[in-house]
Amino acid sequence: MCPSGLISILGVDATFNLGDFSVTPTTYRPLKIYNVRSGKPPVFLGPFLVHQSKTEQNYRYLGSAMKRFNPHTGQLKAFGTDGERALSNAFREEFPEADHHRCSIHLRKNIEMKMSGLGILGRDQNEFLCDIFGESVAATLYHGIVGSDDAEDFYAKLCSLEKVWNDRERGITNREPAFYDWFVGNVSDTSITSMLKPLRQKAGLVDYRRLFVFH
Repeated sequence: MCPSGLISILGVDATFNLGDFSVTPTTYRPLKIYNVRSGKPPVFLGPFLVHQSKTEQNYRYLGSAMKRFNPHTGQLKAFGTDGERALSNAFREEFPEADHHRCSIHLRKNIEMKMSGLGILGRDQNEFLCDIFGESVAATLYHGIVGSDDAEDFYAKLCSLEKVWNDRERGITNREPAFYDWFVGNVSDTSITSMLKPLRQKAGLVDYRRLFVFH
C-alpha cells in the first residue's frame, strides 16, 4: 500500500526540444493506484505545454490553463522542478499555497558538473556529495546538509564544512578552492526553500532515498 500521508507532487520539467519548440510535460502519481511489486504508484503524464520560449509568461499560462480546465488543480499541494527559475517562479505565482520541491537528481548533476569543471573528478566527488545529500551504510542513513531541520541548522552545518571542503579541494587540485563559495552562492538558498527535511516530511518523503525526483 502507499504510505499514509504521502502526497502526489506534480513534476514540471521543460525536457524535450522539437526544432524551434520545447515541450514542458507535467507528471504525477495517482495515489489510489499502486504497483503490487514495488508498492509505489505509477507515474502518469498530465497536461503539457508546447512553446518556443522558456519565459515566466509561458509557464504561467500552463498553470492558469490547468486551473481553468480543472478548478481542483488550484488545490495543488506541491510541485517539483529542476530548478529553472522562470518555471519555479511562474508556478509559485499560480499556486501560492503549494510547496516547491527541487529535483534532487537535477541538482546532483549540476553539482557534479561544477566539481568536474573545477578539476574534482570521479571518486573525489563522492565525499562532497555525501556531505550534501547523505548516504546509506548498511541499514543506517547518515544525513547530509540538505537533511537539516531548518535554515539555522543548515547554515551551521554548512559553515562547519567550509574548512573541510576548502582543504579537501586544495589537496585535490593544488589550486585555491572555489567549490564552497560556489555552493553558498548557487545552491544554499534553493536547498533551504525546497529540500530541507520538514518540507520532505510534509510530503511523506521521509529520507534521502525518497528525495523528490521526476521518475
